[in-house]
Amino acid sequence: MQGSAFELPVSECNIIWRYMDGVSSALARRFDGGSSPSEPNLTFLLCELLDAGTTALHVLDYPLQKAKKDLALADGGYTLDVSFETHEHTGWVENRFSGADLGVVFVLEHPLLGRSERGVLLQAKRLYPNSNGFRLDSSFTHFDEKQWRLLKSIEHRFAVQNSIFYLWYCPSSTAFAKNDAKLVRSLEATISADWRDLIALEGWHPMIDDLLEMGWRGDGVRQRGLAPRAEEEAGLRSWRRTQPATRVSSLSVVNDVVGSTGKPGLFALYQARSNGRHGRRRRRWLHFEPFADLFLLGLTSRIVGDSSPEWIRLARGQKVPLPPPRSSATSDDASIDLPEELSGARHTLTFTLRSSLHWPQDLPRFEGPGQ
Repeated sequence: MQGSAFELPVSECNIIWRYMDGVSSALARRFDGGSSPSEPNLTFLLCELLDAGTTALHVLDYPLQKAKKDLALADGGYTLDVSFETHEHTGWVENRFSGADLGVVFVLEHPLLGRSERGVLLQAKRLYPNSNGFRLDSSFTHFDEKQWRLLKSIEHRFAVQNSIFYLWYCPSSTAFAKNDAKLVRSLEATISADWRDLIALEGWHPMIDDLLEMGWRGDGVRQRGLAPRAEEEAGLRSWRRTQPATRVSSLSVVNDVVGSTGKPGLFALYQARSNGRHGRRRRRWLHFEPFADLFLLGLTSRIVGDSSPEWIRLARGQKVPLPPPRSSATSDDASIDLPEELSGARHTLTFTLRSSLHWPQDLPRFEGPGQ
């Protein structure tokens, strides 16, 4: 079942999305009160939140214990274990080999169909305030062009698409200057109003299309035009106040932004998100989307991540021979080499989906006539 994807039930998708969105909000709160957390500090916190053994050390709006309890009650018809393996890459590996802070492997264990794995690489950057605080024109100051070129080389050599992402650590809109905070929430309202037209998940996977038809938005809020209840509207307004929080962008999107602006900034990424809804190829990228989207789509769509054994090993920070350059345009490949051991911390978070339906292996063995 290498690289398979499942049409997970709506209820289970909502639960997993809600937990991951809570992780995003917890990271954003580290900017509160004038705090200025470093990128390594935020990445350390992210890894703890994505580890079943340490996530309870932190306060989440929707803790793992509650998510697991809700999953146990959901009974959407699936018996399945869903795991997120988060692998930290050492500084040496990041700078010389993978270009990534983290590798994430999405794992599905099915009792009949077996195991499916897809891997992605993540390079993390944080938003820095201007001299007068966080503004819409604030930028990701420590963006490294050499690192970016390395990521492009890795993508080219492994022949992967939509498998390398930038992870953007941002505060909530409440940390911005008053007028800029309103602009951020306005952008979120404008761009996020309808997933079919604006986030453009239609065509990623049949499950997503079904959810869109039902008005699903990932956070339990229904789409425009479907008469949302007052409490749903209030929930969406509350959610916008916590944004942009932690976001993800496909490497292809970052390439476009860097090519036009030199370095990625918050407004440039919002522009890319707004403008990138046109064209079938661009619709398959994550432009500047909530962190939880990557994890949901990593489970349900073959478009996010790659399942080749070499790529999975790279995501896990393991020793793997680099593919040869695919063109003479790559100039610095000779400097990329592997150490004998690539060791980085591993964090695992598993969600268990259990159905009350019987599976064939649970039924009495069928005996044919005369047996």
